[in-house]
Amino acid sequence: MHLNGPDKPQPDKLNIEWQALSDLGRTRRNNQDFLGVHESKEGGFSLFVVADGMGGHAAGEVASKTAVKAVIDEFVSSSAESDGLRLAVSIEKANTRVRDVAKSDISYQGMGTTCVALVMRRATAIIAHVGDSRAYLIRDGRIRQLTRDHSPIWDMVEKGEITKEEARSHPSRNMISRSLGIKSTVSVELHPNPIDICSGDIFMLCSDGLTSKLDDFEILNIVMDSVSLKDGCKKLISRANEKGGDDNISVILVKAISGQGREKAGTNTFAWWLLAVITALILVGMLLFSLGVINRNAG
Repeated sequence: MHLNGPDKPQPDKLNIEWQALSDLGRTRRNNQDFLGVHESKEGGFSLFVVADGMGGHAAGEVASKTAVKAVIDEFVSSSAESDGLRLAVSIEKANTRVRDVAKSDISYQGMGTTCVALVMRRATAIIAHVGDSRAYLIRDGRIRQLTRDHSPIWDMVEKGEITKEEARSHPSRNMISRSLGIKSTVSVELHPNPIDICSGDIFMLCSDGLTSKLDDFEILNIVMDSVSLKDGCKKLISRANEKGGDDNISVILVKAISGQGREKAGTNTFAWWLLAVITALILVGMLLFSLGVINRNAG
């Protein structure tokens, strides 16, 4: 799968459709995941964020919500030259924001959160993350994981010591080596290169409540077989719950559509509407003709 310089031409104008959904799961009492979406017509970008909080009582909820709002606020107000720098700095500042909130209440001490964010501007996507919340790209019937988990278990996967399948059931699978709010500084991993977006591309951001239950092949099949992004989100979460649902489950699906594709769809809609009107007029005409014949016969 080519992420840069794709074989098929990029659209001159890009529209996007998206759906976001978060679920408590089957065993948790509260939802520590938080999702955020910001679309800026003036700025010409769309920003999507998923955070998976951790901490006792309501601390995890506070951490994830604080992080998502901070990333969006900081990105919108940033004057950095590149989207990559804007996004990385925004996540770094979110780390500080979470720590400041933790200091304000003793019950929040030790709280933290993961964070994965996607920025789409024109036909380019930028991704950055901390922790084990992931980003994927589905293109041409194939799926690719765009982020690497910041965890000891993922380090073992990369070294070939265990498989991705084994990692999902490993006793230490919930341990992460990077998060927001725990230390005064954090190393944000920015995807090496901007991703050239093609019409039909589907990006997925999710918490580990999804990927700990579904492998890449299952995710791909569910998304490809869904009638809409909303349907896809529901089916992904439903399947994860069927397989245990022992964590909160959150997912955002974002689909790129060329401007030409959107216009063509609108033309088809008008054609169907026109056909329906003509059909209705024909039926009315036939009915009136039939009534006229009946009246003449009666006379």
